[in-house]
Amino acid sequence: MTNLDPHNADWRNQTSDAFFSYGSVLFFSVLLNALMYITDTHNLYKGRSVVRKQASYVFYRPSAEVLASVIVDIPVKLVVGTCFNIIMYFLSVHATTASQVFIFFLSVFETTLAMSMVFRTIAAVTGTLPQVMAISGFLVLAMVTYTGFATRSFARSLFFFLFTYLLASECNVNSSTGPDVLVFLRGRLPSTMAQTDLKLKGRVDGDRETFSLRKVSLDVMIKGHSRRLLDNSCGWVKPDSLTALMGVSGARKTTLLDALAQRTPSGVIQDEFYVDGRPLPASFKSDVGYVQQQDVHLETSTVHEALRFSAILRQPLDVPKSEKLASVEEIIRLLNMDDFADAVVGLPVKRLNVEQRKRLSIGVELAGKPALLLLLDEPTSGLDSQSSEAILALLWKLAAGGLSTLCTIHQPSAMLFQRFDRLLLMARGGKVAYLGDIGGNSETALRYFGDRGPRRCADAENPAEYLLDAIGNTNIAKLDWPG
Repeated sequence: MTNLDPHNADWRNQTSDAFFSYGSVLFFSVLLNALMYITDTHNLYKGRSVVRKQASYVFYRPSAEVLASVIVDIPVKLVVGTCFNIIMYFLSVHATTASQVFIFFLSVFETTLAMSMVFRTIAAVTGTLPQVMAISGFLVLAMVTYTGFATRSFARSLFFFLFTYLLASECNVNSSTGPDVLVFLRGRLPSTMAQTDLKLKGRVDGDRETFSLRKVSLDVMIKGHSRRLLDNSCGWVKPDSLTALMGVSGARKTTLLDALAQRTPSGVIQDEFYVDGRPLPASFKSDVGYVQQQDVHLETSTVHEALRFSAILRQPLDVPKSEKLASVEEIIRLLNMDDFADAVVGLPVKRLNVEQRKRLSIGVELAGKPALLLLLDEPTSGLDSQSSEAILALLWKLAAGGLSTLCTIHQPSAMLFQRFDRLLLMARGGKVAYLGDIGGNSETALRYFGDRGPRRCADAENPAEYLLDAIGNTNIAKLDWPG
């Protein structure tokens, strides 16, 4: 019964290591249902004298009695089989698609009816109950041995193959046992074009204008009291540079991004935003792309369809449709999505992986042609080091094309931290603690905090973790860093 335990590690293992556990439960279900009605022979012998007497009086034929008993027993067997098999199936954590549940139930129920008829036939051709039990016992032994579970395939008869097919169709879903499966549209294949240097694969041309913010404050009402989330935040984002937005927990990094994108859901905001020293233009919202942390896409669409949908809806009406579609192809080349451009976004297992979904999220925002600013909320969240490096390389390429880029990042490694040119560091309460260059080997930022803080960064210490510790230390949290 260990194999029926849902917490057994074998059930959580979707590789061939769990094959025996799945097979043993399937075999147990088939065997128990088959043996459940061996008692039909007893009932048949109990009524044999009555049937013979009434047949001798020509009341009815024995075949009519057999047919009637079979028809009457089918609903009973169906109810009993449903109660047992459905509970057994879902208890053992099998694949829960409707088709596979139906195949399992139909196969087991057919086996139950067939074995019931076999036992009835044995009872009909024998003279005594001991003869029935002897033949039935031998038959059960043969069934256990030759149905494909206890013996190897070359050692069993070719006539006993039911269990083999049941196991093949029911032991698992049609899913990958290793990496996720990528599903493409019919007639489409992944591109095999050579990957060239990132710098030669296209650019997104921004307006090369500096975006600045000054005295940004946000107050919200919580339980009847006003609470300040952002406190006179200031800073600027320059083109041709990649700016990191970091901060301790409670620094309101995402809140600041919402304010910059003018997507604050509630509260009273006081802000001064400028583009090259000028007030914001009327088209500011359409000039800003905002890639949020959650990658939300329609699972039935392909990468091409998602990008085209965004481009057609978000670009101006006076732009020809052919130009919008051409910009989508340029974005696909720019983001190195040629290999999975026709892949279906999908759900878990059959889907784009985390890095591919993040590239698609960035592509959806770029399809709207943001000319001024690109905001990203933790674009490396959930990615491994190699995928994070690839995403930051992509962001650096976008920034080099003139698009001012600001993204939040949570405790990056030293290597990833060096990918950024500038740092906007926020302390708890929505206050800006540092805004400036990071410098080679993070020397500029480390020197600033080392001169003002209680200690300097150790040689083997991660610069990003040191900076977060410096502004999060309760003993020095009240220091006025900008001063």
